[in-house]
Amino acid sequence: MAHSITTIYIYHWRKIPGSTAASLDNKMEASMAGKKALEQHLERSRLFGKVNIERPTNYRVQYHLNNEMIRQSDDADRSGQGRGCASPTISIVIPFKDKVPLLKACVDSILEQTTYDRYEVILVSNNSEETETYRYVENLLRSHEQFSSLEINEPFNFSRLNNRAVEDAKGDYLLFLNNDTEIRTATWLETLVGYAQLPLAGAVGAKMVFPDGRIQHTGITLGVMGAAWNSFWNAEREHLGYFHNLVLARNCSAVSAACLLVSREKFFKVEGFNEELAVGFNDVDLCLKLMDSGLYNIFVPFVELMHDESASRGTDNQNPERLERNRGENAYLQKVWSQYVDNDPFYNPNLSRDTPYFEIGL
Repeated sequence: MAHSITTIYIYHWRKIPGSTAASLDNKMEASMAGKKALEQHLERSRLFGKVNIERPTNYRVQYHLNNEMIRQSDDADRSGQGRGCASPTISIVIPFKDKVPLLKACVDSILEQTTYDRYEVILVSNNSEETETYRYVENLLRSHEQFSSLEINEPFNFSRLNNRAVEDAKGDYLLFLNNDTEIRTATWLETLVGYAQLPLAGAVGAKMVFPDGRIQHTGITLGVMGAAWNSFWNAEREHLGYFHNLVLARNCSAVSAACLLVSREKFFKVEGFNEELAVGFNDVDLCLKLMDSGLYNIFVPFVELMHDESASRGTDNQNPERLERNRGENAYLQKVWSQYVDNDPFYNPNLSRDTPYFEIGL
């Protein structure tokens, strides 16, 4: 009989009064040293940004925009703005079908919260029927020049709707946004683009919470709860996560297209969304194509949205046809991307695959 061998590593750290092991508050210089190390790394990499200490030994880099142009410019201003570098433009794509109150709440949050002004919004109507919908969109287009609309009356296909809208988009960056979301962070666009502009960045996603404040999305883990699942789904909003991974910008295999930002160039490089995946896992597939091309997807906890998940279309378990379609999309992901579903590179194989909470598996 063959026997498996399990190796257990035990780490020991002395803990005496006044030591960092007892409390990081005892040695603020440890946090300051970490801050300095990050600042020196940015300097060496010719990337420009401000390093903030969010909590002891936890950091946030607020990147200046146009890092790519700055790195190539010898006369770039050290403030990070550069000479003659225009801020990038962002195309926000929002598919919807009627449900004006949902769409209005989403749009109002963009107009009222957003501090960044170089953006356009493309509203993609899919089989809308209500007079109220057309009246609302017409008024919006008349009063806000950065808004445009597109009407696609065919069976719902999330990938197709977004791919079609991108054909009309003018932005340097593409932001795919659900109509059942609301912006909670005023600096959301510049923060997300700050990460997306990095040379090795793929898709960038935000923290999203349910209306009651519980976590809806903090990045997606593969091979957990099936083919893929939202990390820490349904946990408390203030949860710090596994080794503080919910309050630090980090790499993950995928992020949700309910709020996903990617550079236009990189989106087209991997041929956009796969239209074979009409509803589920199209965002995961896009992220894995980006990752397979050598890029890194990023979860950014410093941007928060409210996401009333499935408020637009309902849930798949309510409809036998949707259940069957979901099974097919799940099977596609496990077949095409088995190397990542079986071994997520950003998930410890010693942790459980039965919960999304990064718990030790038994």
